[in-house]
Amino acid sequence: MAKIVGDQIAVVHTWQPWLRIIVTGASLGLVAWFLTFILARYVVDPLMCRDVVNAASCANSTSIAGNIATIFTGLLGLFLIIRLQIPRLAIIAVATAAITWNLAALTDGLALLEVAGWSIVVYALSYLLFYWITRGSRLAISLIVSLIIVVIIRIALVL
Repeated sequence: MAKIVGDQIAVVHTWQPWLRIIVTGASLGLVAWFLTFILARYVVDPLMCRDVVNAASCANSTSIAGNIATIFTGLLGLFLIIRLQIPRLAIIAVATAAITWNLAALTDGLALLEVAGWSIVVYALSYLLFYWITRGSRLAISLIVSLIIVVIIRIALVL
């Protein structure tokens, strides 16, 4: 929002878009956790854990369900960001999906509410980070910086 005062332009920054993106990210984190839980219990486990032959797949069922949930959550996030009219929405949704890929495997073994909490925090911070990066810069700079951050975080998660 800009207000013209004489020859000068005063730019007024509001906190509302920041709050909306944090709430959107946190909500998507909750959705991702819920989808992972439902998919693991009612879809992936019954399909993968029927036979003794698929023991390796059965051990990775939470990770598989989490990756499927990440794809669905990324698509849902893309539609929510369209509703919020946030620019460069694909960068935010794809970069967050890349960071949260395999989050279910990282949090496997934690208590149910701990996993939900971590999912909410990670999604909220990811959406906030990439919203901040894409907000004021050019498209090429946003893409390059987002890609560098995603690569650094993925490498750090492997170590």
